[in-house]
This record gives sequence, C-alpha cells and structure tokens, in this order.
Amino acid sequence: MRFRDHTDPNVPYTYHCHLLQHEDDGMVGQFVVLDKGEQVGTVPHAHHHT
Repeated sequence: MRFRDHTDPNVPYTYHCHLLQHEDDGMVGQFVVLDKGEQVGTVPHAHHHT
C-alpha cells in the first residue's frame, strides 16, 4: 500500500480488530509511514490500559 501524501515521522497509524478477544491477543498496533530518506521522529509513547 502506498501512502504518498500521508507520511509523518511523528504520528503513527493505528490498526485494530473489532473483536475484543483478538484485541486481547495483540491484534492492535501502530506503524509509522515514512518517505524515502525520512527517519522515525518523536512518536508518542503508548498508553497501557489496566
């Protein structure tokens, strides 16, 4: 998939599954989209729910 106009080294995209059991098994995550020559910037730390 190409994100040509939507790269941001500081803001991750989130993906997830709507089934709660899958969410508990790690089917939620984030990824950062970078353009050629970019490096990951200052991505906010994840907040863990308890």
